[in-house]
Formats: sequence, C-alpha cells, structure tokens
Amino acid sequence: MMQRWSRVGTAARGRLQWLSTKRRFLLGATTCSGGCLAMGTMHFGVLPTLPPPFGQYVNRSERWLKKQPPAILQILAANTIVFAMWRLPALQTMMYRNFTCSFASLASGRIHTTLTSVFSHQGFFHFGLNMYALTSFAPVLVDIMGHAQFLQFYVGSGIASSLASCSLQAAHYTVRRSAYVLSRPGLGASGAVFAMLAVWGQLFPDLKLHVIFAPFISFHAGDLLPALVTFDIAGSLYGFVRDSPLGHGAHLGGMACGYLMFDWLSKHNQKVIWWNKKHHRSRF
Repeated sequence: MMQRWSRVGTAARGRLQWLSTKRRFLLGATTCSGGCLAMGTMHFGVLPTLPPPFGQYVNRSERWLKKQPPAILQILAANTIVFAMWRLPALQTMMYRNFTCSFASLASGRIHTTLTSVFSHQGFFHFGLNMYALTSFAPVLVDIMGHAQFLQFYVGSGIASSLASCSLQAAHYTVRRSAYVLSRPGLGASGAVFAMLAVWGQLFPDLKLHVIFAPFISFHAGDLLPALVTFDIAGSLYGFVRDSPLGHGAHLGGMACGYLMFDWLSKHNQKVIWWNKKHHRSRF
C-alpha cells in the first residue's frame, strides 16, 4: 500500500501544485505576516500610525476582525496556518501524508486526515473562496447555535464530508479499478462550508444571493440547494468514468449534515423554532 501511495502521490503532487516554490514561500510569508498584524491589532490595538492608504486598510481589517465571532476567528487562524505550511517546500511530503484525505490514507491508518484535511488548502483561490464563504454565512449560525455548538457542527460536518468522499472513491474504484482513484488526495473546507450553506439556505430560503464574480446574477437561497445537490450527484456519477476536479462526495456529505442539523435545530433551538413560527414554516 505504501509503494502504491508513493507512485500515485507523485502524480497527485503534479496535479495539485500550481504555484512555484518561490511564489509559495512569498505568498505564505505575506499571509502569515498579515494574519499576525491583524490579530495584533485586534487584541492589543497599539499599532503605530501608518501613512495612507496603509493605515486605512489596517483600520478596516481591525473593524472587520472585531465583528467576527471567536469561533470564526479560530477557524480562520487554523486554515491560515495550514495554508502557510503548504508554501514551505520542506514540508510537502508531510503535508500530503497528514493534511490530505483519501481512501488509501484511511486504509493505511491515517484516520486523523479526515479532520486535518478540512483545514487544508493548497491553492490560494480555494483557500480564499472557502474563507469568504465562512465569514459570509457563519456569523448568523454562530449567533443561533452558540460558539461551542457551531464548532462541533463545523468539525463534525467536515469529518463526515471526508468520510463521504472516501466512500465515493471506493464506489468509483469498483468500476474503474484504478489505484489512483483510491489514492487521489482530497482537501479543503468545502464540505463544512456546504453544511453551513444547507442550514443557512433553509433558514432564509427567500433571501437573494449574488454571484461574487458576477453580481448581476442573483437567485434565491432556497433554489440554490436543490441545484447544488443535483450538480454534485451528476458529478459523482461522472466520477465512475473520469476524474472530476471537485469534491462532489464531500459536498453531498456536507449538505446532508446541514439538512440534519437544521432539522434538529427546528425541534430544539428556540431561536429557530420562533423564526419558523414567525414565517409559518414547519418541518416535514
């Protein structure tokens, strides 16, 4: 199994690495420096006066950070640290072994990767998009669930999405019989993000959402969830023929957790019960 992982891991690295070594190091250093500067501003508020426009950017970051609940800041910090670790060439082998998840990694005993991969992003676009979604949808959920329960939900749905992704890999292998199918590394917070989106979309189904790169396109949150489920089911079926660049299994696992969580909140959380009564909605 280890020899198979070594062969497949070499091919996987070629697919995942899209930044040069120099760019990875510079981007990681910038991310760490910016994160430390922002956190220092939030906790101590003693930064020296900076000339414009830098002072304006720091002040805006400080105000934004102060609005974020502690649970979100903790998740952001964990993701940022792991993202910076990916930028260091000396850590690449360790990162692939311990911060990506696959059926092969679970079969070799690396169960911890079901959790560590949830906080792992190698590409800047992947990292930025998931963290943007986190800070967009999570604050309301933290207010509803509370700090501890939200963290449990986020981590639990992330682990469940990792297991769902590995299960889908096993299903694909029964048809394709390719070792790479079982060893293809998966990483990212998308499963946990989709879980949040599933809860959020059921709470506010009539709220309009806009596409970040095309703000002129809008749709209702309640219409988004069925579309995402349909898309990811189609992508999962496509995986029986060829690889897809997206983690459809993780997305579906995350949304399933979100649906179950909203059902539980509708029965036990007083804020959600009041909200559903106000809007004359009932669970079926």
